[in-house]
Amino acid sequence: MKLSQQIDETGLFSYALWEGVSNLESEITRLTKQLEKAERDAAISRDLRELCGYVEDGSSEVVLFFQDDATRDWCIKVGSGKNQKCYYAPSFRAALDKAMMKGGAA
Repeated sequence: MKLSQQIDETGLFSYALWEGVSNLESEITRLTKQLEKAERDAAISRDLRELCGYVEDGSSEVVLFFQDDATRDWCIKVGSGKNQKCYYAPSFRAALDKAMMKGGAA
C-alpha cells in the first residue's frame, strides 16, 4: 500500500469518526433537553397534586387557575369561601411556586 493511500484512508476514517462523534453529541443534547422538559412537567404535576391535597388525609382543596385578561398574570386560587387564597405571578410556574411556598404545601 502506498503512503498516499494510507493517508487517504486514515483521513476518511478520522472524518467518519469525527462525524459520528458530532452526531452523538447532537443526539445527547437533544435527549438532555427532552429529559429537562419531562422533569419540569413532572414537577408541575407533583406540585398541582400536592396543592389539591388528598382525600385520604382530609387535606383536599379546591384549586382554580386562570390567566387574568387585563394583566395577563396567572392566578391560582386555593381553597373556598373565607379560606380562599390567591397567588398571582407573570407565569404559570411562578404562580404555582408562590402557591406552594405560601400555601404551606412546599
